[in-house]
Amino acid sequence: MGKLFSGTCCLLLALAGWVLICSSPAVFAATPPAKVFRIAYLETGPYWSFSQALQHIRDGLRERGWEEKVEFPEDLYFSLGWGSEDQKLYRQKVHTILQRKDFDLLICMGLDATRTVLAENDGRIPIVGVEISRPLSNGIVKSPTDSGAINFTTALNQESGRFMFLVFHQLVGFRRLGIMYHDSPVGRSYGYVDDARETGRDVGFEVVEYNRLGVEEPFADCLAGLKDLHDRGADAIFIPNLNCFDLSEVDPTPFYRFAEEKKLPTFAADDREQVRHFALMGMNQYDPAVTGEFHAQQIIDILSGKKKPGELAMTAPYNYRVFLNLETAEKVGVEFEHQLLITADQIFIHQEPLKKDQTGKN
Repeated sequence: MGKLFSGTCCLLLALAGWVLICSSPAVFAATPPAKVFRIAYLETGPYWSFSQALQHIRDGLRERGWEEKVEFPEDLYFSLGWGSEDQKLYRQKVHTILQRKDFDLLICMGLDATRTVLAENDGRIPIVGVEISRPLSNGIVKSPTDSGAINFTTALNQESGRFMFLVFHQLVGFRRLGIMYHDSPVGRSYGYVDDARETGRDVGFEVVEYNRLGVEEPFADCLAGLKDLHDRGADAIFIPNLNCFDLSEVDPTPFYRFAEEKKLPTFAADDREQVRHFALMGMNQYDPAVTGEFHAQQIIDILSGKKKPGELAMTAPYNYRVFLNLETAEKVGVEFEHQLLITADQIFIHQEPLKKDQTGKN
């Protein structure tokens, strides 16, 4: 009986010890779930290249294994609307967003939105500026190595608007280049106005300007601008990144048909799709997919705590790509030199029709 009691006691003591060990936090504590970072998105208004840029960033995050580590909640998607003439109210909206504490990083899309965010920046939330028209010359960053704020970074591509106009002039030989824009600092930036003027002075062509586009750059304004530029003697037309050429929302066929009828060569900035469907030629100064991957890596470095935004490199990979449309060339009476045809990055033999679901307006 004594041995049985002794053995039972040993068994109970061992069992009690096992219970104590197994019930300790070290054994049964569940591994805490990995943090899912919440990313907010802010744009001035919808634009096709903004949507494209955001998708390239998300693709870059996915390719780097971060698809499950971040989320883009719908309630953190802010599109303030083009035509926000009341700058005080606009800044108040941005200030309210920046005071929220339910997100870990802000993607700020476009020049106007980024400029306003930085004016309200309190240094708390990491900010990544995307799709900013010439951030260096527009004063968004201080230098290629200084973003101006420890919690802000962006991507710098080669600022080469003058080179773009020089190439167009050498290949087409126009005398009077028509440009159109909304008459505001942001509108002049997106319209490459200063670059056009400076290049014209240097190489000897006149810039014919139409500055009466509305702030939302509606298609009717752009078509009126084209006709006005033609009436005032423009013999070539520059196509900047304007809302009236947003192929996801607008069918600009009447614009280009008028240009073809009047034998006006058209040159598109940073937009291969315009050349695919309509424009004579164009030049991309950066690769949107490569820049998206660059931003994705910036975001990962920030959220993983590797570096603060202002400590990250901002110079993104870039290269120039030239696009030509041979059907448009035939319609406007331009014959490309053989050497250009050899060196062009992409040649469209025909004008590809817009798909019915591309704009929803065909």
